[in-house]
Amino acid sequence: MRILLAFVVFWISACSVTQQNNAAPQIYHDKYNARYNELVSVVRETASQEEFVELRKIYVYTSHYKPYLSPERSLSQLMFEALNNEEWDICLEKSSEILDFNYISLSAHYGAMACSFESDNKTQADYHKYVLNNLLDAIWSTGDGKSTETAFYCTSTPELQAFIQLHGLETIDQALIHHEGKAYDLMGVKDPKEDEEFKWYFDISSQWALGFKGLE
Repeated sequence: MRILLAFVVFWISACSVTQQNNAAPQIYHDKYNARYNELVSVVRETASQEEFVELRKIYVYTSHYKPYLSPERSLSQLMFEALNNEEWDICLEKSSEILDFNYISLSAHYGAMACSFESDNKTQADYHKYVLNNLLDAIWSTGDGKSTETAFYCTSTPELQAFIQLHGLETIDQALIHHEGKAYDLMGVKDPKEDEEFKWYFDISSQWALGFKGLE
């Protein structure tokens, strides 16, 4: 599904045993960081849909993934404030700051696309539109959101919110549910154009399994 032009902005031990135990996560992250960086480089050139899907899956295992500590919310707010104020350079600066640690950020690519377009940089605008559309398609490849079995795989709350808003939809309510060992956000959404309401399921198990590692 293609993006809409209208986007409502929402928006630490001293003993040797412990040192050995702490080494494992570092090796773990290094492995996935390397693959993540490789995929980002591929995306910057040209990438298949399968590589966009892998990029989203790999990201949650990298050292960058901190959904509960990430500055993405605050940077996105600054980015969209700059967009609304027609401060294109600031908008692009903030979008770049987000993409430095989260290249799958829907809001950052949207902001970069919009502000590049307004800055008369069509090549850059088209690039971010290309990435954004492929990231949205990668989410759609995980399911249709109609049930827990076909829930959209989601990596963070900002991603979930952006996904809903980029489809021109509004959030009505939200409920956390658990089913067969996984966590889901059940979102009530509304299509204001059609005046229709429905439910979308989002699989947020990555956040629950991996998102708290930065809070330890």
